Amino acid sequence: MFSMRAKPPQDDGDIRAFLGEGTSFSGTLQFEGAVRVDGQFEGNVSGSDLLIVGETAAVLANIQIGSLVAGGRVEGNVTARIAGRASTDGPSIRNHQNIKPGRARRSDSQRQL
Repeated sequence: MFSMRAKPPQDDGDIRAFLGEGTSFSGTLQFEGAVRVDGQFEGNVSGSDLLIVGETAAVLANIQIGSLVAGGRVEGNVTARIAGRASTDGPSIRNHQNIKPGRARRSDSQRQL
């Protein structure tokens, strides 16, 4: 499980798709530009740009995107730049990041001896 909480931006001017509060969807979401989810989504998400998860949202998905701003609940495997607080139930190591339950730590793999 991977969960985060942060206030997503409220400027919806550049959002190309929107899943509103009280709406649920299961499947695959592929996108360019910014997408905002305030409802419930389960499945796979891929795109090169921004996914905004609103405070009322619940997303259970494998996510591979450019950036993630999460105000609601996000569970699944996430590959993205993340804005917000992140936590994990187990260790996760990707691109020199080591995130352990309750804390985050960055380690550099290239050190001079």
